[in-house]
Order: sequence, then structure tokens, then C-alpha cells
Amino acid sequence: MPRRKLPAWVQLHRGAEHVHRLGPRATAEFLAELGTAHGITADVLDRLEAWRKLKPAQLAAVLDAYAGGRQFPPAVQALPEEKSDAA
Repeated sequence: MPRRKLPAWVQLHRGAEHVHRLGPRATAEFLAELGTAHGITADVLDRLEAWRKLKPAQLAAVLDAYAGGRQFPPAVQALPEEKSDAA
């Protein structure tokens, strides 16, 4: 069975989870690479500065109230249908 491409939002969620597990250094390297590759380093730095103003408890409260919490929904994988031997 060919593997289907996941929707972009799922790829973003899973990629973010993975980079997060790699730690702060990997996250910084990823952001630097993204900024350099697209000529948006100044914009990335501006957005990081804005995010640095957020307090973890405030962000958690907003995410809990409006976005289902800090974690993404668990990954779910569809299983292929079993073929019936009865014909």
C-alpha cells in the first residue's frame, strides 16, 4: 500500500515535536538555517523577541482555553482493511 503524504499541518506538528525533542541548540540552528535560506533572519529575530515576552503560564492558559493545550493531538495512523477469506 503506497504511503500517503500527510497534510502540511500534520507535517508541521510532527516536525516541531521532533525539533523540540532535539533541544534548544537544534531549535536555534533550525531557525538560523530557515532565516538564512529565505533572507528573513531579521524577521525571525524580531519574532523570537516577541515570543520571549510571553510567560510560559500565560501561553499555557491561552493554549488550554483555545487550542487544546500545549501538546498536539497524538499521531494516528490508518491501518489497511483486512481482506475477508469468506467469499
